[in-house]
Amino acid sequence: MPLIDTAERVLFLALVRSHGRAGADFRLTGHERQQADPADIYGYAVVDCLASGRQHAYPLDETADWLMAFHKDLLAGSFEIPPAA
Repeated sequence: MPLIDTAERVLFLALVRSHGRAGADFRLTGHERQQADPADIYGYAVVDCLASGRQHAYPLDETADWLMAFHKDLLAGSFEIPPAA
């Protein structure tokens, strides 16, 4: 069984597009849990923004809604290119 199912991938792309971004600007991968991770986590949804180079990992467990956390990060501009100093 994949860590991220097809329905979650469809919702992920819908969220990206609803914020005016191209699906090709983002990469979604699932990573298995490591031995040092908390026992209730079975992996991570890792989102890379190819345009900005930013990456966020969202824990996957029975209670966490990683798509909601990703949506909040999109709203907060967490994947945007930082302004030049």
